[in-house]
Amino acid sequence: MHTLMIKTHRKTGLKYLCYTRKTGKAFDEYIGSGTRWRNHLKEHGNDITTEIIFQTINKDEFANKARDISKELGVINDPEHWANLKLEEGDGGDTVSNRMWVTNGTEDKYVFKKDGVPDGWRKGRSKCVFNDRKNQQKFGRMVDLKARGTAIKKAWDEGRVHRDHSKCGKKGDENVACRPEVKEKIRAAALLDSKVRSKRLKKLWKDHPEKMVHKNG
Repeated sequence: MHTLMIKTHRKTGLKYLCYTRKTGKAFDEYIGSGTRWRNHLKEHGNDITTEIIFQTINKDEFANKARDISKELGVINDPEHWANLKLEEGDGGDTVSNRMWVTNGTEDKYVFKKDGVPDGWRKGRSKCVFNDRKNQQKFGRMVDLKARGTAIKKAWDEGRVHRDHSKCGKKGDENVACRPEVKEKIRAAALLDSKVRSKRLKKLWKDHPEKMVHKNG
């Protein structure tokens, strides 16, 4: 049996349109599973009422009816009175293909793409962690490291980064460090290191000249 119901918090009056197939004791103990609703219950307690508004054994019939009732009640357009972040359809979740997040800068909601972006709203989310610059930098570094690690592993598996140690410790032309390309890399690294040291010394001299005084004796 597919059951559509409205949960109402006795203390705050916030409502939640939800669905379950549970029966008996499991149905009586079901309090709803939405993220915002659950957070609300954590803060204010589980003192709620349950009103059954529709039941059927037909899944398609239920989905259509639940969707229509969700729109009729305006559950995702009235965050002051409803805790729903999406239309209830009895699917236990949404697919990305036909939905999108929209925000008005304060509230976020998940809507059907075919319905378009409501007036005063725009695509995206106001509370998404990726809107935080520090988090963007953090995740960006994580992605770069992961991608780099994958690329290195692939190159290693393909034999493109296996090192030739046969000439290690050799002298003269046999020494790897004598190769022109290696010499150039060493020179460039030394030059960069020199520039870095020089820059640091200048900054230290400017900020703490007392530390730069050499004592004789």
